[in-house]
Amino acid sequence: MKIALATIAALSGIATASTYLSSDDSESLNIEGTAGGSAAVATITLDLSGITTWDLLGDGDNLVMILDGGPFANELSQVIGVGWDVTLETFGGSWLSEATIGVENSDQSGSFFVGPGSGVDTSGIQAFSSGGLISLVSEGLDFNLNEDGDFRVEFFETFDDNSNEIDAEFLAGSTLRIQYTIIPAPGAMALLGLGGLVSVRRRR
Repeated sequence: MKIALATIAALSGIATASTYLSSDDSESLNIEGTAGGSAAVATITLDLSGITTWDLLGDGDNLVMILDGGPFANELSQVIGVGWDVTLETFGGSWLSEATIGVENSDQSGSFFVGPGSGVDTSGIQAFSSGGLISLVSEGLDFNLNEDGDFRVEFFETFDDNSNEIDAEFLAGSTLRIQYTIIPAPGAMALLGLGGLVSVRRRR
């Protein structure tokens, strides 16, 4: 019997110059002023169609993308929101709850994990949606990007049912959105570190 642990329980399952951006940077980054116009906000949309998850976090078989931070490169910025609309299909007895996305800054000193199918401990095909952007700040999961503004995104399994083989696939139309904002000046906010990593372990 499997015992599953949600990667980010508080969110009920939640991001190379990437070919997975829905369009090029100038079109896929939507820059707006926040309330009061105090900071710029950007949202990156990733097309996850056809992306597969293979093995445990850090395994060499996993797909890792390095995303250019676009207009906020070379400026201190903070990851503040995430949203998803995905359809997952599992293989070889893997559970929907196990397919996970790790979104980190470029040196992996700040990160959060997104498990769209969190809590669904069955195999099969199922759609999952966050219902819009979720505030990482209110969940205590926000973190700072480095000055390069880059994101590191890894797709992995919290339990590896099929070693060195595909466990799950994001089907056509699946998307992940990552929202972030410029930090106006150095200060207390610059001390924000890890956004809420949860150790994941499972036994049969």
